Amino acid sequence: MQRSASRMTTAQEEYARLLKDYLGPRLRSLGFQGSSGRYALKDERVWRLLGFQKSTTNTQDRVRFYINLNKIERQTWARMRDASPHLSDTPQREHRVRR
Repeated sequence: MQRSASRMTTAQEEYARLLKDYLGPRLRSLGFQGSSGRYALKDERVWRLLGFQKSTTNTQDRVRFYINLNKIERQTWARMRDASPHLSDTPQREHRVRR
């Protein structure tokens, strides 16, 4: 955490700054699209998703987060959507795909 003249920066603010000012721009420079901790690498055959997920037990002094990586063939996702129309157009981190 950094000190300013008026107050100390919280861990939550530092986490947001990490995503916005450092990780987001770097990921986009590598070809990822997205923001706010959710990114996708464009590919015609495969969904490649990268997501940052904060823990529910964070405090102003500590932020714990997880990095979720998902890869699924677009054809496989289309078949799953045909079988389960409630699924979104794009796989999300909450969709667990098991074979």
